[in-house]
Amino acid sequence: MTPPTVSSSSLFGGEIGDRSNLAVKPSQILLWACDAQGYFDFFSPSWFAFTGHDLACEHGQGWLDEVYPEDRPLLRRDILDALQRESPWRRTFRLQRHDGVHRWVLMEGMPRHAVDGHFAGFVGHCLDVGGQEAGDVAADLSASQITRLLTQTRLLAVMVEPDGTISFANERVGGLLGRSQESLRGASFFEHFSAEHLDLLPDGGPLRDFPTEFETTLRGDGRSLVLWHSMVQRDYAGSLAAVVLLGEDVTARRSEEDKLAVTSKVFESSHLAMTITDAAGTILSVNDAFTRLTGYGREEAQGQNPRILQSGRHSPEFYKEMWRSLVTSGHWHGDIWDRRKDGTIYPKFISMNAIRDEEGRTTNYSCIFSDITERKAIEEKLSLLAHLDALTRLPNRTLLRERLGEAIADAAGGTDRVALLYIDLDRFKQVNDSLGHQAGDQVLLEVARRMSDCVRSADTVARIGGDEFIVLLPRVRELENAGRIAGKIVEALKQPIALGQQEAICTPSIGISICPDHGADVEALIHCADQAMYRIKTTSRCGYHFYDQARKEA
Repeated sequence: MTPPTVSSSSLFGGEIGDRSNLAVKPSQILLWACDAQGYFDFFSPSWFAFTGHDLACEHGQGWLDEVYPEDRPLLRRDILDALQRESPWRRTFRLQRHDGVHRWVLMEGMPRHAVDGHFAGFVGHCLDVGGQEAGDVAADLSASQITRLLTQTRLLAVMVEPDGTISFANERVGGLLGRSQESLRGASFFEHFSAEHLDLLPDGGPLRDFPTEFETTLRGDGRSLVLWHSMVQRDYAGSLAAVVLLGEDVTARRSEEDKLAVTSKVFESSHLAMTITDAAGTILSVNDAFTRLTGYGREEAQGQNPRILQSGRHSPEFYKEMWRSLVTSGHWHGDIWDRRKDGTIYPKFISMNAIRDEEGRTTNYSCIFSDITERKAIEEKLSLLAHLDALTRLPNRTLLRERLGEAIADAAGGTDRVALLYIDLDRFKQVNDSLGHQAGDQVLLEVARRMSDCVRSADTVARIGGDEFIVLLPRVRELENAGRIAGKIVEALKQPIALGQQEAICTPSIGISICPDHGADVEALIHCADQAMYRIKTTSRCGYHFYDQARKEA
């Protein structure tokens, strides 16, 4: 599968590369032109509609302010290089839309010439590619994998866009609402599920983050309860891309909880595991579902404390806080890990309530729980998709930032340093354009494997997009160690990569920054490493530069 691209012949009368045609809306094509010095002096109305700015803001280099900061250096470099060579170029980057959301756009430029034949600048377009990168199918892969997970689960499953509309609902949701899956696509989530207590769409704007867990009722009957567990999906820019909701119809459970507050007799026939304890927490009674789930018979459980079920995965402080909340508020619910009689550890959702007498004194506690292994498995897979590059399975930009932040915090005040290697592949664009995206993907996979073989187990090799990688070295005693690893990567990537009957060589240009020497936060280190990489990229290529060395040579 290839990302959405457009043949430039329909726009410029010439080909920039061999790419498939794609029918796009006119509003998705943002036209521009610049002179021979790179001064942008024309933008189409679709550009202004996209950015929300006018010519006074955009002309010259003003439009670069709307480019995502991490993408700006590479974009500037491409423009300068193209001006010097007077040749076609393209770059995928993130451009801020009028609503503040950064969108991936593919920018392409073709040289234009004056009547006398002199180079007069470029005419080009930006195409909104909707979060995908040219030559990078990561977004498509992640979306298809998520959809497959949500289709197969027996839970209620919905994907909600930032504007609150449903982009996917599985068959269980359609059955609950009495509508087809197709008819729900594009409908508002809040048309069907009432959550008035949640301020998720402020002033009609995009969604705020969903809480980790929340309840809704079905509009129309007001009685059916759905307990949702949410996972936020973000794009490379950190903006909200979608929210995945996994739900359970808890209408019957809540009804049984209400009945248990009065009597314990109703729980015998329930499919949910239930216990009744005295005020001290000693188990007085369990139902058949408890026996089936835990493996403990009635006689074995009666008289015991529920701690016989503890898995060992939670700290004593966790249980103290759970008990404190139960005693104080009369209720506690959440996900925990427990252990069956045979030693098997499993996740469960548990809801506990205090049962009080007429004078308000707690006499008993009721507990209802169920196995949530399926939901936890889906959440774990979704977490992997959110933190790993779909093509190479390396950590992506999100996970890299988390690990880099942790490494900086761990190194603070100590003798160890943190090194960051920003890596851009030389001549990858030529491989992608001449041999196709499939060959480009094979190159990226082999590059990822070779770089991973060059680092220590504690290090992180991440793909941050396109042909750009970052290697994080969290504990560096001597700067020479960072240079040594960079040198190993250079030597490893010098070797040809077999592509059927052909070969490709994509050597690396590597920029290195050191914490705290060149910066003490995530943004500073990435910026400095990028600047050092730019220096080696524009001089010799195929090598590495430390940031301070690149700065002195500039």
